[in-house]
Amino acid sequence: YNMPDAIDARLASLTFSGVDIGEFDSRQTEYVAALGDGVTETTVEAEAMQRRTMVTTDPLDADGDDANGHQVSLQGGAQITVTVTSADGSRTRVYSVTVETTTVDIAFETGWNTFEWPGAHSIDIGDALRGDGIADKVVVVYHWDEATRTWLALFPGLEGVPGLNTLTTLRQGRTYWMAVTEPVTWAVRMGATP
Repeated sequence: YNMPDAIDARLASLTFSGVDIGEFDSRQTEYVAALGDGVTETTVEAEAMQRRTMVTTDPLDADGDDANGHQVSLQGGAQITVTVTSADGSRTRVYSVTVETTTVDIAFETGWNTFEWPGAHSIDIGDALRGDGIADKVVVVYHWDEATRTWLALFPGLEGVPGLNTLTTLRQGRTYWMAVTEPVTWAVRMGATP
């Protein structure tokens, strides 16, 4: 079927940086995708089949500038819709992408544990502990900083003590030591901040 250009409300292509939606098909309007490791924002590139077609993306652009694609925050997953309106305004087609965060469980035994951080890069450690509900079970978290040859530490609940807490962020792939008061499982959300 050769659709007249004026009523064509289809996309020719749809891509998301750091998010795999699989193979795009202009006839398929719903997609579910998993978030890539460490991805907290995506750039949406949507190209219409026809030139005079209007394409809008929701949620609104994170930085307010569509010049380099449409940026969307993926904090905790996202529902992204791309609406295509035909050139004559008579037809619309909505493409919907649900981006899901995946979790990795890290099990800790009472006492000292070591782990490599698998979550988002450079996130606030206090927010991560509080967001996942384990801060009240954590006594201390340490990280050896090779560059300064010092131990960095975080003592949850003592954030107001000057000079005590020197560990502020978790960095993907780095090793940390953590003491907990009881067995706990930390459900780390991949590619998202709490």
